[in-house]
Amino acid sequence: MGLHQKPATSTINLANASSAKPTFVPDQIGEYEIELTISNKAGSSKDKVMITATAAQPLALKDDIKVKTVLEDRIASPDLPDYVVNEGLTVDAELTIKPGVVIAFARDISFTVNSGGGLIIAKGEPNKKIKFTGVEKTKGYWKGIMVYSASNANEFENVEILYAGSQNMLSGIKSRLNYLWRRQIAAGIQKQPDCVQRGIWYALV
Repeated sequence: MGLHQKPATSTINLANASSAKPTFVPDQIGEYEIELTISNKAGSSKDKVMITATAAQPLALKDDIKVKTVLEDRIASPDLPDYVVNEGLTVDAELTIKPGVVIAFARDISFTVNSGGGLIIAKGEPNKKIKFTGVEKTKGYWKGIMVYSASNANEFENVEILYAGSQNMLSGIKSRLNYLWRRQIAAGIQKQPDCVQRGIWYALV
């Protein structure tokens, strides 16, 4: 089995091409043509199939998090959102966000982790960062993240917070991440991996 046609910028190939169940994950939108060859003592036969890859649509997070929830990395591309939030989202239970997840927020929307049960574990990897971003890539597009939970299990690691800070969230502070812990406030910004407190990566805006 071979991959005979793919988009010009695609770099993928079939995995286990000579096995009964080869696989591939499209890395570009477009058409992929696969040729299958079956051989035996009597000869061989070939057939082709065309697969069209389209952009995956993000899943809307419509309801507040009230039960233990895990958000998986649904879409391979780090430039496309796995989830979209169109209304203010609050977390009242344990929320785990897996490496590579991208969550896009609509204009002026906030993300709040409450005390009394709310907990967030957003632990990305250096090559699979978690991203909180805006639906539009415009400075100050969405409001930001507010963490009221004082749990020591809260964690932000290898996380980017992009295009937030549209409105004040606390005491006149316009920032991307507000973290209340022992009456301290940290204002967060993306791409600042050298400053960490209790697993919360932040730098002053």
